[in-house]
This record gives sequence, C-alpha cells and structure tokens, in this order.
Amino acid sequence: TPLGIGRNLNALWTDGGILYAPPFR
Repeated sequence: TPLGIGRNLNALWTDGGILYAPPFR
C-alpha cells in the first residue's frame, strides 16, 4: 500500500534526514 509507505517515509523525513526521494511522488 503506497499510503502506508508514504506515511512511513514521511516519518523518517521529519526525523531530520532524507536519504532518498519518494518514487510515487
């Protein structure tokens, strides 16, 4: 599910470190 993954990635970004960009964005 893209929704669940998106939320998970968003949480990581807020952590303070974006190592990869969302593929479905």
